[in-house]
Amino acid sequence: MKILITGAAGFIGSTLTLALQDEYKEAKIYAIDNFWSGNFKNLKGFRGIFYPYSIGDEDFMEFVKDLEPNVIFHIGAISDTTVTDQYKMTKINVLSFKKLLEFTIPNQIPVIYASSASVYGKKPGPNKLDDGDSPENVYAFSKFMMDNITKHHLKNGVKSQITGLRFFNVYGEKEKYKGKFASMVYQLCVKMLREEHPRLFKMGEQKRDFVYIKDIVSGIISTYKSGISGIYNLGSGSATTFNRVVEIINSELGTNLQIEYIDNPFTFYQDHTEADLNLSEKIGYRSQWNIERGISTLIENLKTKGEFE
Repeated sequence: MKILITGAAGFIGSTLTLALQDEYKEAKIYAIDNFWSGNFKNLKGFRGIFYPYSIGDEDFMEFVKDLEPNVIFHIGAISDTTVTDQYKMTKINVLSFKKLLEFTIPNQIPVIYASSASVYGKKPGPNKLDDGDSPENVYAFSKFMMDNITKHHLKNGVKSQITGLRFFNVYGEKEKYKGKFASMVYQLCVKMLREEHPRLFKMGEQKRDFVYIKDIVSGIISTYKSGISGIYNLGSGSATTFNRVVEIINSELGTNLQIEYIDNPFTFYQDHTEADLNLSEKIGYRSQWNIERGISTLIENLKTKGEFE
């Protein structure tokens, strides 16, 4: 068995790569990344083979074909939601996906890829599939187009597994190298571990479906095992305010750090995300980590590794 993971040195990709290594001990695992938001240190303990490639490279598909993978976990993408170069964003995210499917579909190679809850735009949760898709930035639009490509192929009766997973607000270990693009949960934990006051957009009552990384990874693997195609939500299934996140962190740390509220400069900001998971049970997904347990585990790991210092 040959497994290929794109975006394998990033936060989600590296966690998935190491989990697949544990799950499929006899498999040959190929990890690909261009280190845009990842780091080789995220792959500590990886026993497979890493190749420095970008999904936007002209010869990327020839490289993939030479590897002859039996399954592809496509996590790689430009994921910076503040990128305004529409051509660059869509060319890399959408065209690379199109080319990937042109290879995998005739060869019956399963593709599990990362979509995003950002496709729902400003429509408040619970966010149901095909209910109010309205991307507000070009990153969300690129993921929306990937989902549309998938729907088009499935409508035409493609037999090969193609499954898009709309990740909600993922947080957890291995976010250190994402810098300012790390999740708000991670950033708040690090800041408050340093005894710095947290900063939130006024007035902190925006809600997010914060989902712990271990839920996401188990969901990706169970999706592959299910063999089911389509688009599905991966989240916790509940929404938590940013104020509540700060409250939980204060409780974990035994502190009382007060919030500094600032103006929100983003017009495309989502005020409420919440995954409707009714259909996600079809792919064997069930969230196991509530926000309190996830934050507690993250803080303990940050303390152990000293990553907040």
